[in-house]
Amino acid sequence: MRKKYFTRLSTIVLIFMIMPACSVYRSSSGLIDIRDLKEVQIKDSRRLYSTYDIDKYEREQLSRVLDPEVLELVEKYHREDSWPEAISTFEKREKVRSMIENYRAFLLAEMDDKYILIIPARANRRMPLGFRPKRDVFFIISRTAVEEL
Repeated sequence: MRKKYFTRLSTIVLIFMIMPACSVYRSSSGLIDIRDLKEVQIKDSRRLYSTYDIDKYEREQLSRVLDPEVLELVEKYHREDSWPEAISTFEKREKVRSMIENYRAFLLAEMDDKYILIIPARANRRMPLGFRPKRDVFFIISRTAVEEL
């Protein structure tokens, strides 16, 4: 009887320790709290850069506003090959442009005439199957294609 009690108690303690890390407000990496970010609406998914190369000047500009670990995530997950299967190529995106505009997106950073948006996996878990990110991904998009909510 005593052993069962401690097993249940340790399970409850473990759940409460894990819950903050699984918050819908935390990025899947745990590095970004989206409560601090402005939610935006993608209005024109054709203005999305799917294979954009962040140059030295932009990287320097971004390093002033993003932690090095977050900048590394952006550089790794801002291209179409890291996006959900349904939007991972131009041909696939062309068929589902309106679905891209349904993502919950948050403004992470700005660079010149572009925004960097985070598409948090947890905030988009209700998207249709092929559209759900397995982890947070990032979109680089023209400022004119986005509207603040």
